[in-house]
Amino acid sequence: LSLLDWLFKQKKDNPIYGYTQSLFSGLTTNELSNIIIDIMAKSIFLKGIYHISGYPISKFDLLCKVKKLYNLYLRITKDSSIVISRILDDRLFRSITLYPKTNWDNMLYAMHNEDKSLWTVE
Repeated sequence: LSLLDWLFKQKKDNPIYGYTQSLFSGLTTNELSNIIIDIMAKSIFLKGIYHISGYPISKFDLLCKVKKLYNLYLRITKDSSIVISRILDDRLFRSITLYPKTNWDNMLYAMHNEDKSLWTVE
């Protein structure tokens, strides 16, 4: 279950804690697909293991962005009790592919508009 799937299933009366010190640098599936398509179109051959990541963001900030974009009537409370960094270093990948990082607002907007029928909020 992804973080966004979990968020969409929350009821507005449930407490939702957004971890301000839980950081990660993931990507949306749409953005990862765009990266793969770009690499294939440019015939870039990569061998080995590369980190591919987005800009670092806290779970709290991500939840707030999704809440706003999808007009969710939820109350997200800041929580700094969980401290973890899952930030990847993608400098090698970016230097080889020259693929620019996309900010979270653009990634979420593209995901939201890709196929609204895939997202049902109860």
